[in-house]
Amino acid sequence: MKIKIILFFGLFLLGSRSYEQTSEGTTPPPFIYHRDFKQIFDSTQESSSPVYYQKLIKRFLDNDSSLTNPEVLALMIGYTKNPHFKPMDDMEKEIEIFDFNKNGECREAIHKARPYLQTHPLSLLVLREISFAYQQVSKKEFQKNLIMDSAVLYQDSGIYYMALNDKIMEAMIYSGKGKTPESAIFSLGLADGEYFIPNVGFKIEKKDTDWNKNGDFMEIIKTIIADQSTVNYYFVIQHAKQKIDDDEAEVIAEKEQKKTDSKKKDKATKEKEAKEKKEKEKQEKDKKANEKKEKELKGKQEKEDKKVNAAKEKAEQEKAAKERKEAAAKEKKEREFKEKQEREEKKAAQKRNKNSKNNEPEAPKADETLIPNNSESSGGNPIITTPETPVSDSSNLQNPHK
Repeated sequence: MKIKIILFFGLFLLGSRSYEQTSEGTTPPPFIYHRDFKQIFDSTQESSSPVYYQKLIKRFLDNDSSLTNPEVLALMIGYTKNPHFKPMDDMEKEIEIFDFNKNGECREAIHKARPYLQTHPLSLLVLREISFAYQQVSKKEFQKNLIMDSAVLYQDSGIYYMALNDKIMEAMIYSGKGKTPESAIFSLGLADGEYFIPNVGFKIEKKDTDWNKNGDFMEIIKTIIADQSTVNYYFVIQHAKQKIDDDEAEVIAEKEQKKTDSKKKDKATKEKEAKEKKEKEKQEKDKKANEKKEKELKGKQEKEDKKVNAAKEKAEQEKAAKERKEAAAKEKKEREFKEKQEREEKKAAQKRNKNSKNNEPEAPKADETLIPNNSESSGGNPIITTPETPVSDSSNLQNPHK
């Protein structure tokens, strides 16, 4: 780690001196935030560009040694478009991982750092902390179990993450000398300047923020250097502040939208409730009107039914009376007819009796017997005989009419 600090210190001083004025004039810095940020950012979003973000991030994670400082700087600028880039939230999570290492919980630091780097692969602090954690675990693993393979594996991981950390450090040194507001060092995160200073072997005495003449927001770190003198170093974090402002504006907009939606909803709810109340009142009114109408119709119908029933009952009574009258008349007629018939029959019987009495022959004397004569010679008249007179053959009888 000491060798790395010496190397960065040397690179930092070299980079700073390369921008100093010479007898031939001023050497322009390779990157000026106000001038170059927007142009580089746009290029990182174009798939045909050599600094297209997706191409650069793949090379970076592969630890491509051919990646140049301008390319890594472009990669950092392109990352500001990433939806996971949330400077305030990121700073809190990075400090949490730092604290695990500080408390000697290196395995926990690795456990937290690995998933974080999946979405924040350019985090200067977390790359440094996971590298440190792997190196510490490697030492402990070897000392405890004397297993070289496991120790080497952890050591390799530590070296890999430190190499990625070095690429970002070198790109930051490349981006500006940092001694003036106009030549501020590009800092991806809000506090990356605070992690940069210890990486180059300096100490932080004081931190502040301000805007440069171009309106770019900066973190200003008063630094104690090797000879114990102090120097202010400037780190431009305008993009991070803009993202925070945008996020806050978005949050505010969301709150305002929710508030507006709530008002609209309340208004709509009130209108709906008023409409429902009005509709309910109308329904109640219609219901009462219908009930009244039905009651009136029912009363009218009951009256009509009563009238019809009364008429029907009267008709039935009249019919029954008529039928009784007709039955009585018929019965009287039949009785009269029967009585007449009986009278006529009686009269006829009397007449027949009378006639039968007129046509009756004289009664025979006591010593005579009336014998019917069926012979033709006797003319059918009866023959009177006496006891002393024997009945002879009819052929021997004399016709009294001859």
